[in-house]
Amino acid sequence: MLSFSFPEMEIHNAKDPICLMIFPSRKIKAYKLRAIGGNYFYIREGKAFKGIFELDPTKAYHFGKTPCYVFDSRNCLPIDAILVNEINHFARTNRLAKVKRKDVDHAGRLRAILSRVPKMDDAMRVLNEQLKKRLDKITKVVEEIGQPQDIDQRELGNILTNYLVANDLITVEEKGELDHLVDIGKMDYTELIGVLKDRDIIRIESPIELNTQVFLESFGGYNPEQMANFAEYLTNIDRGLRTLTSVPVKTWMPASIIMALLIGGSIAFMIILNSSDQIGSMFGNLMPKP
Repeated sequence: MLSFSFPEMEIHNAKDPICLMIFPSRKIKAYKLRAIGGNYFYIREGKAFKGIFELDPTKAYHFGKTPCYVFDSRNCLPIDAILVNEINHFARTNRLAKVKRKDVDHAGRLRAILSRVPKMDDAMRVLNEQLKKRLDKITKVVEEIGQPQDIDQRELGNILTNYLVANDLITVEEKGELDHLVDIGKMDYTELIGVLKDRDIIRIESPIELNTQVFLESFGGYNPEQMANFAEYLTNIDRGLRTLTSVPVKTWMPASIIMALLIGGSIAFMIILNSSDQIGSMFGNLMPKP
């Protein structure tokens, strides 16, 4: 169950923009925003959470004259709740308990195929053939590389993903996400191969709308909590912002922050998919039917 009661009258009568923040604990809290420079705002919940977020007027919903935004605490950009509702519709239509990145890719491919192959059965057959060809190429590469014992697992994984990117078998974003999981020990080389093979197993039965796919692929940004920590880090060092121009790159920013900024887009994609049911439940009947 979501921990949230919708403050409709307070929002309707507010003069400042309102943010509905969704936290990983499934709690949702409303904030009156004090915009910094018209584009950013800062939230602090004691020692539990702090974050810097970015406003986008095109994603605002209006209660009376009050602009209202929906955010997930793990990403800096506002969420388009209507499109998230369409993601829920896509999941139900395809009987998916959880939408994965590969499902969006497959459904987008199916939509493109249907534009030239109008019958669904024929289009699904073409999709299966496309994905089988890609899987066969990846399998051949994996067999050629093998599993040499004198090469570190992380280096071996990097060799594989570099080759796959160079031959358009995975995207740069997918490589970044896979390399990161191997680097931090959440996946070894054997599991990496398993993920790559699973990627071409089809679970969808119908296409995804273009605007929903574009939203998912373009939604990304920095981690708000990491950025707030970075801002605080700058204010606490002797030279403040001047440090940015006088200290070597490898020492001026903590590695955890660098990694958070580099893979922000990949994480954001999964945040949206994992939070879509919460957002749909929060708005209930306020959301239009897809």
